[in-house]
Amino acid sequence: MKSELTLGQIEQYQQDGVVVVEGLLDAEELQTWRTYVDEAVANRQDRKLANGDMKSGDSYYDKVFTQRLNLWGDHAGMRGLMLDPRLGKMAAELAGVAFERGLSAEVQTRFDPTSTADVVALDTDSRLATPAVAARRVGEMGPPAAAAAAAA
Repeated sequence: MKSELTLGQIEQYQQDGVVVVEGLLDAEELQTWRTYVDEAVANRQDRKLANGDMKSGDSYYDKVFTQRLNLWGDHAGMRGLMLDPRLGKMAAELAGVAFERGLSAEVQTRFDPTSTADVVALDTDSRLATPAVAARRVGEMGPPAAAAAAAA
């Protein structure tokens, strides 16, 4: 995975809200993503959420768009892709926040994918979330100095 962002890409994202990372995945990685997404969608059948609260119906929207949410919650392969620390690092850089460490395999196995919370507390000093959620939550707090002041 090409996980190093340039300053220009970060600035483009912060200005436009979108950035294209050419060559993000090589051919083998792209095939892995395709395989896992196809498997996870097929396993879900008509359930949009793992718990079955939302199902696809007969609406025009459901006929032209397959929507399955939080596939990482009930498919191990998708979980590995979504909790990849390289994605977390990139999301944090794009959001303009610090990223101090990745998610170790030990931490990932302690995560409860059936939880409806965006962030699950593991102990008093560490929290676990998908990389995008972590970056969004920290970004909502503002610059690190503001977050530290709010915590004090």
